[in-house]
Amino acid sequence: LPEPVGSCRVDDGAMCEAVRRGAEGHGYLADPHTAVALSAAWATYGDGVSPGGPPVVVLATASPCKFAESITAALGSERWSAYAAGPDFPDAARAVLEAKERPYARLA
Repeated sequence: LPEPVGSCRVDDGAMCEAVRRGAEGHGYLADPHTAVALSAAWATYGDGVSPGGPPVVVLATASPCKFAESITAALGSERWSAYAAGPDFPDAARAVLEAKERPYARLA
């Protein structure tokens, strides 16, 4: 690699803070994995464009709809419930959560 590579450690508290910061400051609800990357990017490069600084890209890796427990821990149960009942919650995920559970057939 032509440029130095760094690393950053992000604990659960910082992940939850990044979920809140993304939702409240940027209007973006990140999944926990993406929140870890956002937290590391903000800790390393700040929150904004830095003239002359390197470009920073964070790729979202999942939907927050898959992480009820983590999003609830970050935002509270009221905000999770509003998200889960709202238009941003994927219809396919809603269908899975509303489907009747069926036991698997036993394999002999």
